[in-house]
Amino acid sequence: MSAARVRHVHDPQGGFSTAGRPEAVHVLHGDVGRSVRAPGALLLAEGARVMGDVTARGAVHLARGATIAGELRAVGDVILGAGASVTGGVRAEGRVVLMAGATVTGDVDAAGDVHLMARSRVVRLLAGGDVHVQQPVHAPKVRARGRVFVQPR
Repeated sequence: MSAARVRHVHDPQGGFSTAGRPEAVHVLHGDVGRSVRAPGALLLAEGARVMGDVTARGAVHLARGATIAGELRAVGDVILGAGASVTGGVRAEGRVVLMAGATVTGDVDAAGDVHLMARSRVVRLLAGGDVHVQQPVHAPKVRARGRVFVQPR
């Protein structure tokens, strides 16, 4: 990771921790023209762009308008904020949440539950748990090991 674009911060609420305890979170700002590997949880700040793959040994959160032009792999939860996008696929060992207007142009493969908020888009979805959908969404191919819950408009 580029030291000029990444700073190390502490998340006192433990929002990125799957164990419910505070952990270190790496925050990425601005544009990065190559792939990124984070040793823990990763936050792409609002408007941040990565021109390559992103791999994190923790949860990943893309803030509003953040983009990844490649694959996203996380050893935890993945949250795509409003208008965030991933050009490749998303693979998460936890749950995946796509907020309003978030887009994944590749496959989403989640070990846990998947939440699709209104106007989110995904090409193909495989969920290890339940799928929660808030209409309208674009998700032509959905497979879930759990149940699918659809909340109408």
